[in-house]
Amino acid sequence: MRSGMKIWTVQSAAAWRELRRNARLIARREHQTADFRAAYDWMRAQMLERIGPPANAGAQPLWGWAKCGAQARSLSADELSCGYAPGEHVVIQADIPENALLLSDFEAWHCVLNGTFLARNGAENDAFEKRGQLARDDAGLQREIKHSWARVFDMPQLCAAFWGPAELRWIQACFWVLEERRILSATPVSIASPQPI
Repeated sequence: MRSGMKIWTVQSAAAWRELRRNARLIARREHQTADFRAAYDWMRAQMLERIGPPANAGAQPLWGWAKCGAQARSLSADELSCGYAPGEHVVIQADIPENALLLSDFEAWHCVLNGTFLARNGAENDAFEKRGQLARDDAGLQREIKHSWARVFDMPQLCAAFWGPAELRWIQACFWVLEERRILSATPVSIASPQPI
């Protein structure tokens, strides 16, 4: 049964209780931050295309970590919970089938979140910025920006000099469902104030 990839996900205490009650956790639209809804919708569409539809038609992406920088070891709950809202949470380690995961570069994901061009390297970034300043509202430019976002999944093509060495990158994992039977460990953590990653 345990034949997938080890991931870590940080969930609220309420989500943990729901997972225990239903033997699975499925994210719903109301769980998303409204500020980034367009980016989450884009990721959902990518998941539909790349890993297939969820069993529950209304499911939204669940998020976790497949790799945390240079850490090959398990990170502590405190290390994994940086960047989350204050309150009670649970850091869950789970074994998810690889074909049920969509992996992406965390730093590059910020281009999708911010609606900006995802350049492979510095030269490409500089060239695009020059063109972008000349044609801010150009529809073709907007299509090119959205097309560039697919690079978030193709981590080898992201230049180390621009994005940092591959072995130091944080890799996030999106998936449709977290089943209780896939959980390897769960560690409660209390977050007093948001911590930057």
